[in-house]
Amino acid sequence: MVSRHFELETPRLRLRPALASDVDALHALWTDPFVRRWLWDDVVIERRVVTDLVAASDASFARAGWGQWVVERRSDAVWLGAVSLTELEPAIGPELIYAFHPAHWGHGYATEASRAVLHHALETLRFACVPGRTDPPNRESIRVLERLGMRFDGEGESAGRPTVCYSIGREGRTAMDDFERIVRDAIAGAPYARKLGIACEEVAVDRVVMRLPWTPDHATIGDRIHGGAIASLVDVVATGVCWATPDLAPGARGTTIGFSISYLNAGRAQDLLATGRVVQRGRSIVIAEVDVHGVDGTPVARAIVTYKRSG
Repeated sequence: MVSRHFELETPRLRLRPALASDVDALHALWTDPFVRRWLWDDVVIERRVVTDLVAASDASFARAGWGQWVVERRSDAVWLGAVSLTELEPAIGPELIYAFHPAHWGHGYATEASRAVLHHALETLRFACVPGRTDPPNRESIRVLERLGMRFDGEGESAGRPTVCYSIGREGRTAMDDFERIVRDAIAGAPYARKLGIACEEVAVDRVVMRLPWTPDHATIGDRIHGGAIASLVDVVATGVCWATPDLAPGARGTTIGFSISYLNAGRAQDLLATGRVVQRGRSIVIAEVDVHGVDGTPVARAIVTYKRSG
């Protein structure tokens, strides 16, 4: 049995070494048509392959401190997917591999869980770097690698198939930590954002998710959340995502110069989640899109924000 020493946690997720009891769930995940297309070149693997991989992972954790983690949501222990450091080719070494059930795509879980594994590899195990590869058409996987701050190293080949190759070293990890600290502490932690109770849920390259907790103090009529509170959430998220880049110049400053918001539905007596994404990043001008929805999935607002950085 692998020690609990190798369990990892993030604000939303718990990662633990895979156990024999996870074999059926892993087999179902890895044979899902949308997952196996990229992960297993569309081959439907047999259950014994998974059993062997879990056993190899257990031995690897005991020997070297890395292997196959399964990912669960902390709030309800729902089994979401898996992230691993797996050595496919000795010349490359352990590389980052992730797969999540399609029902849980679009929530940033792959990025959040992978960041925890990268931190473990680079800071705890002191890897010099961690590679990540995927198929050129797999745009979603490429976006995850880029959000992790991984550097594009070029194109390659694996098992006779073309791949795109990325990697991140400790310097890149430090840059990620720097901008995450800015977003969490200086932006979400600013006095006005704290007064509203805004909390940072996720920070990745060009992507930020924040939560506005429900309180009657945010209401306008009955249980309707005031449009000004929603606009403030949008502005804080847009500011955060504009700073969510490892390419930060010392002493840089910035300000919002354009703001357009459309209210789609009333937000009523529930927490709101706002997801900010960079649409275009120039040398000084950044354009961000922010989507706001209730925790029940109801779309509440959408905004386009233009931000100018200097320095």
